[in-house]
Amino acid sequence: MSIFNPQNPGESQNFLNWSKAATAPEADKSAGILLSTLGEGIAEGADLADKTVKGIIKDDLYSKIDPIRDRFTAQLDTINQATAPSSKF
Repeated sequence: MSIFNPQNPGESQNFLNWSKAATAPEADKSAGILLSTLGEGIAEGADLADKTVKGIIKDDLYSKIDPIRDRFTAQLDTINQATAPSSKF
């Protein structure tokens, strides 16, 4: 019995050794890679600058706030010790 729906073997066999069309060259992708890498570099540089500025602001803020907080805490401790009942037995 013959095959009703034979499978296509794909590329023809070129039994007569005829020439084929040349394949198209790949497009130059270097500009795209360059711009992509440049964009990533700028993004990472901006992120580093942002973290640096935030760190400087944070350190400056803590150096000014910590003494005020420590004085306030010391005053609260003084008031707490003055108003706490003494436990003399």
